[in-house]
Formats: sequence, structure tokens, C-alpha cells
Amino acid sequence: MFTHKCLVEHVEGDELSIEVNADRPDMLSAEGIARALRLFMGLERPRKYEAVEGDVEVRVDPSVQGVRPYILCAVVRDVELSEEAVRQLM
Repeated sequence: MFTHKCLVEHVEGDELSIEVNADRPDMLSAEGIARALRLFMGLERPRKYEAVEGDVEVRVDPSVQGVRPYILCAVVRDVELSEEAVRQLM
């Protein structure tokens, strides 16, 4: 349905069952699934984000190269999160 990593398994009336792969943590919350549904149904357009190079440096120990050959990180500023939103992120 939404992507290759999230599939609709069953639809009955206004209920649906989906399967989410573990490498899609954005789909492990009600908010993430709701966002994907809105996109899939054409109720919302994908968000556009701007990435700018900053002064933060991330160092990864070379010993993890075999199990984690790539790493990605972000610094997000000026976002207000409720306590529940923080719980959902964790």
C-alpha cells in the first residue's frame, strides 16, 4: 500500500490490517500510519524538508563498518513537542 515497507493485509468495512517492517520506525506510531494513509488517499501532499549543512560532526567507530556501513543523522531545531509526542518518538 504506502510503500514497499508497509502493506495492507486485510480490509473489512472501515477497518484495515497492515504489516509494517521494522526498518520503518516512522510507521510505528498512530501519527505515522495516519500520515501515510492521508498521503495514500490523496488527502495530503508529501512534506518538503530543506537540509542545510551545519557544524555538527558525527564520528562513527570504524569497527561497526561491517554491521552498519551507512549512518544518517539530523539536528532538528525549533520544534515544540508534547510529552506524548516525545513518547511516540521513543
